Amino acid sequence: MPNILLNPIPAYKLEIKGSAAKSTLKNRLISISLSQYSGDQSDQLNLELHDVLVNKRIVVPTTNDKIKLWLGYEGELMLMGTYLIDSRQLSGPPDKLTLSAKAVDMSSSIYDQRSDIWKEKTIKDIVSTIAKRCSLEAKVSSSLGSLLPGEIQTNESDMNFLSRLADRYDAIAKPDHGYLLFLKKAEAKSASGDALKALELGPYGISSWNMTISDRMVYKKIQAKWHDRMKAVTTIEEVENSAAKNDKVFTLREVFSTKDEATAAAKAQLEEFREQSSTLNLELFGDPKIMPLRPLKIAGIREHLNGTWLVKSATHSLSNSGYTCSVEAYEEK
Repeated sequence: MPNILLNPIPAYKLEIKGSAAKSTLKNRLISISLSQYSGDQSDQLNLELHDVLVNKRIVVPTTNDKIKLWLGYEGELMLMGTYLIDSRQLSGPPDKLTLSAKAVDMSSSIYDQRSDIWKEKTIKDIVSTIAKRCSLEAKVSSSLGSLLPGEIQTNESDMNFLSRLADRYDAIAKPDHGYLLFLKKAEAKSASGDALKALELGPYGISSWNMTISDRMVYKKIQAKWHDRMKAVTTIEEVENSAAKNDKVFTLREVFSTKDEATAAAKAQLEEFREQSSTLNLELFGDPKIMPLRPLKIAGIREHLNGTWLVKSATHSLSNSGYTCSVEAYEEK
């Protein structure tokens, strides 16, 4: 986190390629809002720019022009990614231009419906094949790459198919700035492959917080069945939640084809229930290093809140009022 006691000055850098020249943006910024998500939802960038006629109007960029954004503080900017413009809005008075952009080209073939048979294909094979045909580079967690899901894709987009697989294995599937990620949440890395190190937060780094605790989705055991076709035997695999103080058991309906598949699915379901049991919303001083799935280590506040949390979504906001981050997180257990 930035040292707020030193009063750092928020800063940004924007480049818009295509029809809009960089020089026209100088002193025209009203606000920047960047929303980042851990799931398959595309990250969203919104810019508000003054378009009052002084010397000349802003040249309105075209759809699919690229916006490159850096955020941070004077002398310490961090690249936040490249985004494709998908919406332009002019309004007034006072005249302004609002640009909306996504991290993914929503017209990409990854959203086209198709059918495929993925029998005897590992997750690494599947993700690599889809990435190649969408002109992306595949990045797959080593703990997931060798699994054989044995799936059939019928009139379903590649993105929806991968999201379905990701839900099964407590993973994320997401196109991210030239990469196609399929990563275990607990092993998440940035798109560049760097491990997401925990950020430490204390009372002085948090403007406000709100936490919800629910025991409704806490189970002691999660069970998953798998069927050995050669032996004609169905076996139950079980994972246990050591933190649960009850004897509740949840059994998955699907019958899997291998022991590894069943165990992975049970673990994923346990993690999903854990995510739902404790949720946290934070208002923080701006920090460009805050991003989905980065661990936040909170200390010095109170019981239940102190501990490690994983960022589910983050919204970076910059304007004349300063630079802030709104974070939704769930507890890492």
